[in-house]
Amino acid sequence: MSSLLGDPAHHHKHGIYKYLGDLSLKDAYQIYSDALSCYEEAIKTLGRLPSGSTELLQDVLKKKGGAYSQLGRTWLARNNLSKAEISFAQAMAAFKEVSDHINVIWVNMNLGHGRQLFAEKMSLETAVVQYWESLKCYEAAKSELNFVPRYADLRNKVYEQYANTYLMLGMRLANDVTEEVLNSPSERKRREERSKKNSAEDSICMALTFFESLGESFRQQAAYAHFQLGCFRRNCSLKLLELGHKKRDSSEGVLEQYVSLAKRSWQSALEFYGPQAHPHMYLTILMERSDLLLRLSGPAMQESSLSYLHKALSYVLEGQHISDEASENFRIQNPDFCIKFWRQLQEILKNFPARTISYSGKESEDAAKLTELYRSC
Repeated sequence: MSSLLGDPAHHHKHGIYKYLGDLSLKDAYQIYSDALSCYEEAIKTLGRLPSGSTELLQDVLKKKGGAYSQLGRTWLARNNLSKAEISFAQAMAAFKEVSDHINVIWVNMNLGHGRQLFAEKMSLETAVVQYWESLKCYEAAKSELNFVPRYADLRNKVYEQYANTYLMLGMRLANDVTEEVLNSPSERKRREERSKKNSAEDSICMALTFFESLGESFRQQAAYAHFQLGCFRRNCSLKLLELGHKKRDSSEGVLEQYVSLAKRSWQSALEFYGPQAHPHMYLTILMERSDLLLRLSGPAMQESSLSYLHKALSYVLEGQHISDEASENFRIQNPDFCIKFWRQLQEILKNFPARTISYSGKESEDAAKLTELYRSC
């Protein structure tokens, strides 16, 4: 380079040569900053030229937006969200000046994804704020889609990330279900209107709506959202059981409603997660359904205890629908999961004799057989 430009030491204080130097000593931030300084100088110069330079000016503005966008990504990689936000805002301003809607969409998606990654590392209260800020970015990207209606693939990417963020928000909120189940639906609605924040259930349902709107290609994502919705409703059921709210007249039937909704969500997930193509998720869902009913079969639910236990057993036994070949491969690849599966079956069988005696007042022939079956497992 010095043979073409002369001695850098002689030129480094004059004109564009002041931006040259040993690039190996510069980091990404400095390189992008130097590039942006060049673009700013070019824009100032073009502003003094005749109107015929409009096309060139637009090209420089796009390059400026691209440099700010890359700088924003650099700040995200360094875990500096505040500086990334400033850079992305500058990028969007440049792109909007030339009506580059596609790049405005991508910048919003980059910022939304960055916020999402930060949220995953935060405590629940702080994470929820970041997830909502991330959703605002995807909402802005979604609004820009109106200007580029022909870009179906880009629309799908925006909707997919929108849905993923809602799902992750819902899953984080689902970790604390106490407030969800202690309020009636009308009370929850009033609380949500005051706070302007959705519940875990609403967030997961929103994700599900987006995934389903994307069609056949996103069936698996929709099925996973159904699965998570079932898990949330399972947690609500168990929280009600733990707190003893089944004894309150005001909550009569609420527990049964959550159980029914959980089973319905898991059944919807099973429409995609079949025993042959997805044995791991298939068995996971069967075990979740079985475990919920096993817990509900405790002494506190004496009237329906035996019925729940029978259903819990039937769900585990549905695992037989996995083919012999798939079953063998699954056992080899997932030994810990298989141990958990057999332990759950043993737990169900172990509870049958006690529940039968409690229900009938004496040990029946069936209970004796189940005791023997449990000992043989």
